[in-house]
Amino acid sequence: WIWLEKYLLSIKQHKEKKVKAAAADDNGNNGETRNKASLNHKLLMLASFCYVAAMTASNESLNYVSYPTVVLAKSSKLIPTMIMGTFIERKSYSFVEWLGASLISAGIIIFNFSRISSSSSSS
Repeated sequence: WIWLEKYLLSIKQHKEKKVKAAAADDNGNNGETRNKASLNHKLLMLASFCYVAAMTASNESLNYVSYPTVVLAKSSKLIPTMIMGTFIERKSYSFVEWLGASLISAGIIIFNFSRISSSSSSS
């Protein structure tokens, strides 16, 4: 969890820099004295590694779970993404956005279940 704390701290520091830069622009500096923020290469490498590991684990999980189950899980990842955005990035979503995400996920699940049941009844 230390890497998560470092990540959140780097996001906070980046936001503070943006606020200071905006304040400098408001004071008439036109951004001329502002330094460009450099990339955090360690964090970028960690994010890349996590993405590759997640894709590898996802593909490997196909050996243990039926393919329709994997498709349903992947198609419903909008809800967990919104939940993590709420907790980690402190984003707030309106009721309409939550409702839309829920309806989209429910529609995909119903569509996939109808395809599964029709293919198993025809077999």
